[in-house]
Amino acid sequence: MKLDGVIFDMDGTMFDTEPIWQTCWEPALAQFGLPYQEGLAEECRGISGEVQAGIIRRRYGDDVDGMAVHHALFDVARKKFLEMTVPMKPGLTELLAYLDERDIPMAVATGSDTDMAEHHLEANGIRHYFKHVIGGNEVKRSKPFPDIFLEGARRLGVDPASTLVLEDSPAGAKSGTSGGFITVIIPDTLQPDPEDVPKLYALLQSLYEVPALLEA
Repeated sequence: MKLDGVIFDMDGTMFDTEPIWQTCWEPALAQFGLPYQEGLAEECRGISGEVQAGIIRRRYGDDVDGMAVHHALFDVARKKFLEMTVPMKPGLTELLAYLDERDIPMAVATGSDTDMAEHHLEANGIRHYFKHVIGGNEVKRSKPFPDIFLEGARRLGVDPASTLVLEDSPAGAKSGTSGGFITVIIPDTLQPDPEDVPKLYALLQSLYEVPALLEA
């Protein structure tokens, strides 16, 4: 497969951040006197901004300021993440080296804020691999809309049709396929929605499998 570029999702794809995000919901909601509802973290996985705020309003009522809860969640997460180095997903370092050796430009496109993404990359010593890092705070519409991946392609100067998107979440799958990208999903805690599977280029078990897929 000839690729013009690769765009990585971050949470759950590059780093094992999802268990930590799970612990952030309860203290964030408590600031507004709200209890955690079962399945909220899963429904919001891979989603941020106004889309996430809409889910919160639907669950808790229109009188709840969904964006305020969203910002509180990110504030709680930022404090946790900036005090630690989150483990990388298996196969990430090998995949980055593989792509770098072939001069394939790479970017990160994440629902997390840009500064949090930069921290994770710097803390793990892999920031130098990426030409661009785009956070969810830099686009108006978050995943499952394709905006952030399209912005990544624009910055890399590549065509979505010849650009690989690596994701882990159902929202990320929708974002990649709706943007016309070569979308590969490596599920973390959630499987892609069944109606999206036929639109994927591949469904893999780990990042270790990506080089072989590209060689094939």
